[in-house]
Amino acid sequence: MRVPLRAYLKTYVRGKGLHDSFSSISENISTTGILLATEHELVPGERIECSFVLQHKITLGGEVVRSTKKRNLYHYGVRFLNVDPRAKTQIEELVRRQKAQE
Repeated sequence: MRVPLRAYLKTYVRGKGLHDSFSSISENISTTGILLATEHELVPGERIECSFVLQHKITLGGEVVRSTKKRNLYHYGVRFLNVDPRAKTQIEELVRRQKAQE
């Protein structure tokens, strides 16, 4: 289950094996992935690392699984890889709170 983020979550992304980092805006999130919007170009299959703060800082590996371009921004569907239990619990709590507000 994916929920839109009411106050967009600032997400910092680093490409695996690359030395460039960039920021993006997270449009929605689920326990299995996140939708990012950024000016930075990625390709499907690329491995990245995402860092953001919910209750605590979370850093998760991910894989770009889809890509679209709208206006000046790229939108990437990223599937999380190897989510640790603490991060999963934080994301589940966020999803539950957002759903309760709808």
